[in-house]
Amino acid sequence: MSSRAERLRIGRNPHNPDDVYDHEIPARGRIELRIGDPKVDTKELARLLSQESAMPHLVGVVPHRVSEDERLRIDTQYPGLPLITATVSDVEKYYLMNTDQTLIVAQNPKIEGKLSGTVAVQGGNPGVLTGNISKLVVDEDEQKQGIGTELVRAANAYIFGYLKFEQAIATVVLNVPNDDAPQKVLRREGFKSQTQLNRKCVSWDIETGMLIVRDALPFLLERGDYFKRANAAADIERYLSALQLVPRVV
Repeated sequence: MSSRAERLRIGRNPHNPDDVYDHEIPARGRIELRIGDPKVDTKELARLLSQESAMPHLVGVVPHRVSEDERLRIDTQYPGLPLITATVSDVEKYYLMNTDQTLIVAQNPKIEGKLSGTVAVQGGNPGVLTGNISKLVVDEDEQKQGIGTELVRAANAYIFGYLKFEQAIATVVLNVPNDDAPQKVLRREGFKSQTQLNRKCVSWDIETGMLIVRDALPFLLERGDYFKRANAAADIERYLSALQLVPRVV
């Protein structure tokens, strides 16, 4: 594995480091993308997932171990519903156990060990050629700088260029603060909204300190639509190079 200094910075042409690709890269120079390592990145992952601004957007994530009453309430309504506790030990355990999820992290190049954001890509059920994009989180102090867009683009490159899947799907939790932000990112990247799912997920409510049943809006991107973009092949080469993966595009 190459040293950090040798890693490709997003937004730079790998064949000519002084050049940039012809479409805008909002987060140019602010982050370095790489595949995440649960054992190394656990502390930062827990910090990102437990941010107050992020928690309502994250399905099934709680900031700490819930009270016995809250756990009993959830188990009574939804027996056996799995939850992710955003603590260092539980986040590490979750990602080490769920090996079907690939972590992509945005590393801050100026602060050693600090993550500016993260996203997870999960293959679907056995034999299903759909990649699920989830747990998209950007550091509260670094939002509105294009980092979320970079993470989604990297996830798309991984799904269509490395896994060679036919679809990418992402689901946005509705009726939470700033739920329009992830929708805008997905639409800009070519995702199309699907039928709204009413009362189909639970996420943490900061005000009440409880899990709330929420509505959700799925977004879908087809392989054919992804490759209609003039820069799709360049994106795949660029992002997979950053992730140190070999493109599998025919």
